Amino acid sequence: MKINKNKLSLENNNNLKLPFYFISDTHFSTILSEHEIKKRKKIFPLFDKIIEEQGTLFILGDFFDFWFDCRKYIHPNLKIIVEYLEKIKKSGVEIHYIAGNHDYWIKGILTKKVGVIFYPDSIEFNYKNKKILLMHGDGLLKRDGKYRIFKKVLRSKFMITMFKILPIFLIYKLGEKVSNIRKRYNNSLIDENDIYEMIEYLEMKNSDGFDIAMMGHIHLPKIKIKNNKYAIILGDWISHKSYAIWDGKEVSHFK
Repeated sequence: MKINKNKLSLENNNNLKLPFYFISDTHFSTILSEHEIKKRKKIFPLFDKIIEEQGTLFILGDFFDFWFDCRKYIHPNLKIIVEYLEKIKKSGVEIHYIAGNHDYWIKGILTKKVGVIFYPDSIEFNYKNKKILLMHGDGLLKRDGKYRIFKKVLRSKFMITMFKILPIFLIYKLGEKVSNIRKRYNNSLIDENDIYEMIEYLEMKNSDGFDIAMMGHIHLPKIKIKNNKYAIILGDWISHKSYAIWDGKEVSHFK
């Protein structure tokens, strides 16, 4: 597995504050099902806690089940989520957002208006003598060859331009349909072999010098600690309500 070279660093960022909160795969949907409403009610207290503790929020992709920035449009059923991001940012908490396979196309409202700091693939940085690697994780499995091609096509300027020609309601209708299909596809592929392969990859990054190597995408939470180094798959907020906190010394509250 190879990590995409299109990565950014936080080396010169002096605004990072502990504790660091890490979350991924919340998949906030435009469809307000009973499960979606319950999911939101359970995560809002966590957002309030992040504001209260004045740390830093890292989103490791698929925060939205589908988001496509176009003509300053915010889907009515996602407005409350965007408002919470604004509330977090205005409180003084930085939000670092790594693209997922459901929400790569966020540049615009979220970056310019809300102030989210966006990364197309991964983040690696040093903080308090600890080396940290964060990524979403899509396309890293050995059998993801076709998906890696599909990913490049979807992220191309040509495809983004073509999508923006469409009426906004149609973009979201298509997005909802594709997201649901991809979700079933991804869930059907989550097995012990996937977990093993991803943890093995993260442990390899530990061996390369990263004290914390963390990813999302695979919706089952997993943590391995060896020689005080962490290999972490965050899980999701759909079934597991899992996230992680780092206080500068250890990762805790992994649920």
